[in-house]
Amino acid sequence: MQFAITEIFQNNEKSTVKLFFNLKTQALAMFNRLLITYPAEVVQFIASNMSIEDFLITYVLNMDFISSEKARRINAFAILIMFDYVPQDVIMRLFEQMMRQIVPEVTHEVERKNMPQKANPEISMRRDVYSARKAELRTKQLYENVDLLSFFKHKIQVS
Repeated sequence: MQFAITEIFQNNEKSTVKLFFNLKTQALAMFNRLLITYPAEVVQFIASNMSIEDFLITYVLNMDFISSEKARRINAFAILIMFDYVPQDVIMRLFEQMMRQIVPEVTHEVERKNMPQKANPEISMRRDVYSARKAELRTKQLYENVDLLSFFKHKIQVS
């Protein structure tokens, strides 16, 4: 976790641009998985090492580097999960920046649900096979079985 947080906050001018963005992206992905799996512990770790508000400002700004659809969706879940663990005054001060990351993903999910479903032709006979443990971990960390719109509505109503 320390590596991910350090990598998110440092601006290493010696690295190439591609390497820089790749490290930022990987660090953010690793951090989000930890946050989704262990939210209380991660927020406590951050609070003991730096200002939560400073962290959130940098964290949300670094999300602009993410281009993967799945990663942006996970970012939205990670931010929404933080609503339960970060002081409300901090959330309110950073609400606009947070919503800038969340709202496009919620909108995308609504649009995707409203599109007619296409028949999936068999792309390949070869399928990746995961162990049951890995599949369970992946589902938990990536929130693949959770509806983002419902999760968003719940968090906004509770907050």
